Amino acid sequence: MLRKKIVLTASVMLVTVLSFAQTGNYNAGGTVTPAAAVAPYDGTTVVNAPGSSTTSGDYNTAVGAGAASSLSSGSQTTFIGTAAGTLHTSQSDNIIIGAFAADQATTGTDNLIIGTRAARTLNGTDNTVIGVEAGMVMTTGASDNVIVGEEAGQALIDGDDNVFIGEDAGFNTTTASDNTFVGNTSGRSNTTGYRNAFVGNEAGYDNTTGHWNTAVGDSALVDNGVGFNNTAIGHGAGCATEHADYNTFIGAYAGSDNNRTNTTNSSNRNTYVGAFAGSSNRIGEDNTGMGTYAGYGTGYDLTAVNGQWSQFGNTNRSRTTFMGAQAYANNNDVVAFGYRARVDGQYAISIGSQANLRSATGAIGIGHLVDLTNNADYSVGIGKDVAITEDHVVGIGRSVVIDKAQSVAIGTNALVQNEGAIVIGYGA
Repeated sequence: MLRKKIVLTASVMLVTVLSFAQTGNYNAGGTVTPAAAVAPYDGTTVVNAPGSSTTSGDYNTAVGAGAASSLSSGSQTTFIGTAAGTLHTSQSDNIIIGAFAADQATTGTDNLIIGTRAARTLNGTDNTVIGVEAGMVMTTGASDNVIVGEEAGQALIDGDDNVFIGEDAGFNTTTASDNTFVGNTSGRSNTTGYRNAFVGNEAGYDNTTGHWNTAVGDSALVDNGVGFNNTAIGHGAGCATEHADYNTFIGAYAGSDNNRTNTTNSSNRNTYVGAFAGSSNRIGEDNTGMGTYAGYGTGYDLTAVNGQWSQFGNTNRSRTTFMGAQAYANNNDVVAFGYRARVDGQYAISIGSQANLRSATGAIGIGHLVDLTNNADYSVGIGKDVAITEDHVVGIGRSVVIDKAQSVAIGTNALVQNEGAIVIGYGA
């Protein structure tokens, strides 16, 4: 009688211990034999039923044929879907939802995985992966990533602190870290580029190894491949840039043709601010321009923003500085400030609303409607309606007209009639 009591007491204690060790577990679903079409399954391997390997662990939920079938001692986990997390053994604090989600992973904690075939090989920690086939091949080295969208981060193997949000966002990224790609196919071609921020539909689409780039806007920096330290903000800003560095483009289509010819070292350090600013310059460096349509072309229709590509042309300008709506810097080493201020001659300076220095080399024009023709080399015109047609001339005042070389005219309505003359005064 005593032997029976001892055996009975031991049995009760064992049941009590086992019951206590598995508090709050729930399993539902049977075995499954995945088809060979779902690699690496071969169509003959039987995956056991949920909870069939559990010996300890609390508050686990496994629902779906083969879900968490290998879980032995993990706690506070949730597995929902056919073969979801089927190879997990002792991990805790994971939520895995979706057919074959994390089904080839064996370790990893604090992960949230939702989506069919999402994060199949993920063994890292602290990841959020949501989307069909999102983060499919992530491994032990992938941690602290946020990946949301169908096939987002699909090729990511090893990388930390990435944020990919959008269908195919960061699709080809393999081992990079610290990237933020938000938008449909943003950063899709990126492989090992790091610390990039691409926000917008197709933003940074072709970036492969480029790093430290910022692109915000639909198709901003869409062609950037290996360039670094570029900033493009606005629809289509810097969209042709591929091998260029240290550029800043702000505004719709600002710098949109920069480096379209894909040269490797001739389109760097440009700054364009304003819709279509600097859009036509395909090759050139160290340019600074600000203003709507400011740059290297004229004749824009500001009431019809779309369809302006044919007016941009193909220019090659360097070391230009221009500011003002439709300011036109049409040579190297020139300065143009003002609404429709124009400079054609090299080393010239044009300042003022519609100040126009056509092909005058080394000329300076300051004032409203100042006009120096192509013969006015090294001339200076300052004032309103100053017109100079010869070289080595100085004209200062209002309505000054000089058509004689090496002359000086100062005053309102001053008119030079002889070469080498100097006239000063009203109506002189």
